[in-house]
Amino acid sequence: LGDVYKRQALSIGIVCGACSKQTSENRMGKQLYTMQELPHKVFSLDDSTTQVISHIHTYEKNDSLFLASYNNPLHNICIFDVKSGKEVRKIQFRKEGPNALDGNVFGFLIHNEDSIFVYHTWLWQLDLFNNKGELLKKYRLKDYPLQKNCHFRCPEILPCPNTPIKKADEYIILQGQGCNVCDTQSNDIPQGVSLLLNLKDSIVYYANSYPEIYGNKDAVWQPFAYRVIPYDLSPANEMVLSFPADDSIRVFNIHTQETKTFFAGYSHPYSIRPAKRNSMADIMRNVAEQVQYTGIYYDRWNQLYYRLLTLPESEWDGNTRAFPSRHLAVVILDKDFQKVGEYNIKEKTNRYGSCFVSPEGLHINIPSDNDDYMTFITVKPRKL
Repeated sequence: LGDVYKRQALSIGIVCGACSKQTSENRMGKQLYTMQELPHKVFSLDDSTTQVISHIHTYEKNDSLFLASYNNPLHNICIFDVKSGKEVRKIQFRKEGPNALDGNVFGFLIHNEDSIFVYHTWLWQLDLFNNKGELLKKYRLKDYPLQKNCHFRCPEILPCPNTPIKKADEYIILQGQGCNVCDTQSNDIPQGVSLLLNLKDSIVYYANSYPEIYGNKDAVWQPFAYRVIPYDLSPANEMVLSFPADDSIRVFNIHTQETKTFFAGYSHPYSIRPAKRNSMADIMRNVAEQVQYTGIYYDRWNQLYYRLLTLPESEWDGNTRAFPSRHLAVVILDKDFQKVGEYNIKEKTNRYGSCFVSPEGLHINIPSDNDDYMTFITVKPRKL
């Protein structure tokens, strides 16, 4: 009988070992790409422009790529030629009068140089300006009717470089975090981290609820690390969402409202959990000692997606309110959202939320020792 137990235990061990190996292989995916680290990408700043980024994004004009950065101290948007790294112009906004831009700017979109959308978090308002800083229209989002069968859940809209304002067909997309304090009959986190404004029909609807890993609305997740949900658009104008606590991404069709899920996790199976207690020290340590998937970026020049994540920082002493610099990794996905590689970036940064993609690669902001420059780590995909 003892030999039977031994054989059964051995069989179970072999089966589990095979499962574990298969799971590991699945997490690694096809190793078709890695990343190559290049010299820093540097943008020259004048005396009136700060290197501290509140919001950036890129746009194209006449086959040239430009980086736009909101310069909060002087209430303007600075436009840089990405290839040369030099500033080419500024868009100045007024502080007073009928064309005034409210000071609480929390993101912008240059759809073209005569259509500049600027969002004000506290006003729940999206303003449309031209390239002369003249106000063309105000969209007071709370005044717009909801789509039929859409329940208002009051998401907190927080446009950042990794949660950009985007225009997809007739929709303006505003992204943030689902509200965890509003009235609800259940204990679930209210739905809707995405607000979609239909410019054609002037109707608002909400989409993209949290996955099960987030638990109920009382779970303690640091907002900017875990509850604000990064995304980018696919070439088909689908929302590709990177929930920071989840190994999988969601691909959401804004027209059919269909969602597909794809594994896009790091090779090591890190566990991601909410903080045990609702105290600043516990929440900060929870963030530092865990993984966060901090952004996803589409590279149209190579038809790849880069899912950026922070790795656990075990040496952080917990004595500061600021997030520490983190080691980063990149999960590489192909155009069909299949994992085709990953790479650990050598240089640490605490500005990993401010990134963009150019023909030169993925650029990740880092503090510069010289205030005359805005500096980015640069990594470029390389086929194996």
